[in-house]
Amino acid sequence: MPYEDSHACSIDPTLKVLGSQKRTHKGKSYTVRIGRKPGMIKGSSERSYLYDAKVWSKAEARAHCKDHGGRFEPATGKEK
Repeated sequence: MPYEDSHACSIDPTLKVLGSQKRTHKGKSYTVRIGRKPGMIKGSSERSYLYDAKVWSKAEARAHCKDHGGRFEPATGKEK
């Protein structure tokens, strides 16, 4: 992280990403990255959230991230 066009919320960066899914909160879609601890065969947890900066304001994304105990990083808005 950080990302150009998405605000990010890191929940547990130690997890290896398995996949992602879309969810909605108050009518706004966001991406949840799902992961698993290295060496584990079963089970999964939320690794991080991505919020489209065109849809989510920095304040909205930060508040949602805080509610889930994550570490927030705003979108950079810069080209890579």
